Amino acid sequence: MNDLATIDSAIGSHAGSRPPLWQPTGSSPDLVADLHRDASRRLQVISLVSMVVWAIYFVLGQWVIPAATNEAPHIKNQVAHVNCALGFLFSLGIYLLARSSRVAPQRQLDIGLVYMVATAALLATFNVMHLVWSEQSRLDGVSWICVWVVIYPMVVPNAPRKILAAALLAASLDPLFLHVYRWRAEGVILPAGHLLFWVDNYICALLAVIPALILRQMSRKVQRARELGSYQLEERIGHGGMGEVWKARHNMLARPAAVKIIRATALGAHDSRAARATLKRFEREAQATALLQSPHTIEVFDFGLGRDGTFYYVMELLQGFDLDTFIKRFGPLPSERVASLLMQACHSLEDAHQSGLIHRDVKPANIFTCRKGQDYDFVKVLDFGLVKSERSDMEQASLATMQGITTGTPGFMAPEQARGDRDLDQRADLYSLGCVGYWLLTGKLLFAAQNPVQMLLQHVQDVPIPPSQRSEVAVHAELEKVILACVEKSPASRPQSASELAQQLARCRFDSAWDNDRARSWWRKHAPEVASATPAAPQPVGAVS
Repeated sequence: MNDLATIDSAIGSHAGSRPPLWQPTGSSPDLVADLHRDASRRLQVISLVSMVVWAIYFVLGQWVIPAATNEAPHIKNQVAHVNCALGFLFSLGIYLLARSSRVAPQRQLDIGLVYMVATAALLATFNVMHLVWSEQSRLDGVSWICVWVVIYPMVVPNAPRKILAAALLAASLDPLFLHVYRWRAEGVILPAGHLLFWVDNYICALLAVIPALILRQMSRKVQRARELGSYQLEERIGHGGMGEVWKARHNMLARPAAVKIIRATALGAHDSRAARATLKRFEREAQATALLQSPHTIEVFDFGLGRDGTFYYVMELLQGFDLDTFIKRFGPLPSERVASLLMQACHSLEDAHQSGLIHRDVKPANIFTCRKGQDYDFVKVLDFGLVKSERSDMEQASLATMQGITTGTPGFMAPEQARGDRDLDQRADLYSLGCVGYWLLTGKLLFAAQNPVQMLLQHVQDVPIPPSQRSEVAVHAELEKVILACVEKSPASRPQSASELAQQLARCRFDSAWDNDRARSWWRKHAPEVASATPAAPQPVGAVS
């Protein structure tokens, strides 16, 4: 189940990251977004290789060949050295550009076509220089421009029309440069038939379009394959052993969402019984979450089966961080803020418990703090995939239970859950939430252990160290008392319901309350990408480890 939580964490952590500067629309893009990004990475590769080649030619021409042949310096050598230096600098510039996250991938690819033509110009200069000093009217063999205009589009694809225009321009540079030189130096205008000497260039320019046409057809197939129900997948934001989470958009409503996809192989495609049990498990997670009414529970929009047998469900896309990522990035929190976050989580859990559902995997990675409209530090509880109904034997559908293993996460597991007791109730969730509160105050797990088995034994046997003795920030005494009550070994010694725990948290008197104004100020200072984020504008279109 840690796998599911890993994917769920992408739902919010991605939304809290810097938004991409370019996103695909539904207006028949030449390449879908991730193909653009892949082409951008290829641009890095080809520019890096070109840098190496230009450097090698410079070293050979500057030192190795003159030393081996005892040739006297010649102006053509100087021109060659300048060309090599320019080629190296052009390639270095493109490499740095392709690595930049501030330039949209499509813009990088378009600038790459300029680089393709500029490199062809340097090669044409070499060719003309060779023809002039050898007093020939055409090259022996094929121009290096032919090789370049064929290889470049294969490595760094782009729209066919753009590739064709750039390739034809690059192919024309050999005859153009030679014509200009003859006219300037000798006053001679070469006849039109002279272009026949360079027909190889133009044939290669036409061949350069073929990879672009193939890629465009492939991108259209990918676009069609990425339609799940009424949603169009746009960008993968998380993945794991069981599936992936994608940023998606509703075809009609243009509403952004997170789509969790469970692969058919993870459902046990080769074992029909296991596949049915696992499918039932994820259906239960979607249905259980959809039935809950608390605003602090992640909202499920839809779920179903894809054409290839994958199970998916669609959830709201959040702007923020899961509490695991949050503490690792920003450190322990002040007591009043911890109390505020825990009370909101209690609201979600109480709603679930009143519906007869027990979460059984409450942990920082399954709780998000985010911005919701103008509300900051708004908590969302995720991942009801291990949920257990007190009114029916839904536990039998749990893959983890069928495999005979304990469900949950060792660092946040109640003693009765660690022992494998089957009569769990809502107080197990409150123990786990107490462990979450301990994590928020200290940045440390309730117990330190070398392995999961040792961790489970400590939950069953050991008395935890008070958070005030392990935290780098001051811990409020009343809050510490509530947290320690949550992690009592005996369920009877803990708060008996999430609403009771929320009341205890509300009775804690802090020097300064944590309110929305303080939360807004914090987010604007420490996570401005979330505080300043606005919902994506509607664009018509033609969330596991």
